[in-house]
Amino acid sequence: IQSAHDCSEGGLAVTLAESCFKKSKDSPLLGAKITLGKAELRPDVALFNETSGRIIFSTSAAKADHVEKLLSDSKLPFCRLGVVTKDPELSIELDGRTYHWNVSTLYHTWATALPYMMQMGV
Repeated sequence: IQSAHDCSEGGLAVTLAESCFKKSKDSPLLGAKITLGKAELRPDVALFNETSGRIIFSTSAAKADHVEKLLSDSKLPFCRLGVVTKDPELSIELDGRTYHWNVSTLYHTWATALPYMMQMGV
């Protein structure tokens, strides 16, 4: 496992975005190309539903098939969502529509939201 993140506050889309953020001062922003297929839910529900009990994790491409076999053999429910990219863009395809976010912009918004709210007295 390369990384793991609980899927709670903000749902799947926020978890994926946070997973692309810097892990340390010197680490780069990453991106992800995600394919969810047909959700049969409103996009806001599919992307931002705060259902608990889900974990998003990544593994190297070389180990992906092995990890899938381990999960399958253990009868744990799982879904392969996509791939990590070096291009800092989060792309999520859902119900034939693709949503794109620049990870640098997402990171800036995420990192400055609370200090901004504290200054504004919100």
